[in-house]
Amino acid sequence: MHPLRRSLVVIIALSASGCALFETPEWARRGAGDEAYGKASAELAPIVSDRFEIGPDSDVVGEVQVIRAHYEDTFTDIARAYDLGYDELVQANPGVDPWLPGAGTRIVLPTQFILPDAPREGIVLNIGAKRIFYYPKVTTGESPVVVTHPVGIGREGWVTPIGSTTVVSKTKDPVWKVPASIRKEHAEAGDPLPARVPAGPDNPLGAFALRLGFASYLIHGTNKPSGIGM
Repeated sequence: MHPLRRSLVVIIALSASGCALFETPEWARRGAGDEAYGKASAELAPIVSDRFEIGPDSDVVGEVQVIRAHYEDTFTDIARAYDLGYDELVQANPGVDPWLPGAGTRIVLPTQFILPDAPREGIVLNIGAKRIFYYPKVTTGESPVVVTHPVGIGREGWVTPIGSTTVVSKTKDPVWKVPASIRKEHAEAGDPLPARVPAGPDNPLGAFALRLGFASYLIHGTNKPSGIGM
């Protein structure tokens, strides 16, 4: 198979059917000082990782962690620091103000992930969870691993197709060829767009783009990282 033609499976996540994506451990719900186990677990330095080894017969990777917010932190800051999505943090911390958590506020980091119910090969995009999972090929003698990152899935009303396809090309510093429908919409709002947006800080495709077998659909970077996971 051509190296660019990696498989891609797009699925609907558990959250789309109302199921929780993870369960906050009892020690994290109680608080760091309630019991010795809770205190030890919550006060460990958090591990930032996007790569996890998959255990035998395991459908879950990572562990839920807890940090204390600094006075200037927002959920978008914390999400970027720990490779999480904004919505993931909101769901894991009900009742906490995402724009002003407050100094010393306990923040649950949902860094435990349920692997999608899909073949563990190539790229799997879990729309409901707003996460992408990449399964590198396993070398003989090595354990399987998964690499995962939060993603944005476009604005409400834009439907992402569900199914299997392939990555047909990869582009560094892509040029955005603005669809006619988007140009029309912006023109009507008094914010006209050019037909092409070159690579750079104004390009919403970011620094890289993967073109898919689904016509007009890409997996790409962004020039607005605060919107990842929304």
